[in-house]
Amino acid sequence: MNVFGKIQQVSEVTAHTEKFKSAKFLLETQEQYPQKIQFQLINDRTSLVSKLKVGQFAKVHFNIKGAEWNGKYFVNLNAWKIDCEQNPAAKIQQFQEQTYENEEASKEIEIEEISLDEDDLEF
Repeated sequence: MNVFGKIQQVSEVTAHTEKFKSAKFLLETQEQYPQKIQFQLINDRTSLVSKLKVGQFAKVHFNIKGAEWNGKYFVNLNAWKIDCEQNPAAKIQQFQEQTYENEEASKEIEIEEISLDEDDLEF
């Protein structure tokens, strides 16, 4: 998965154990209703945090990782690649157009699934 947005915060690399380290950053999407999303970088990927600057636009490639611990469930967004943008205005326009196209395609699918003929019964 990937998402495009503006970097809002960048943390320092934290060594949790001898074999595990992490860094976090906050990205704000550039949609009609912007979302602030926190990502984490772990182990060898923590080196990516050094190229991030607050106010910079970036496309973040990530995986969703879920885990259970003591009956509680946690979800992390693990970034594995970050493409920093030099020309953000063009990228924002392209991203907004793709988002609009995806929303329109979703609406068409929902309409097709809902439409029933008068003779059709749901049960």
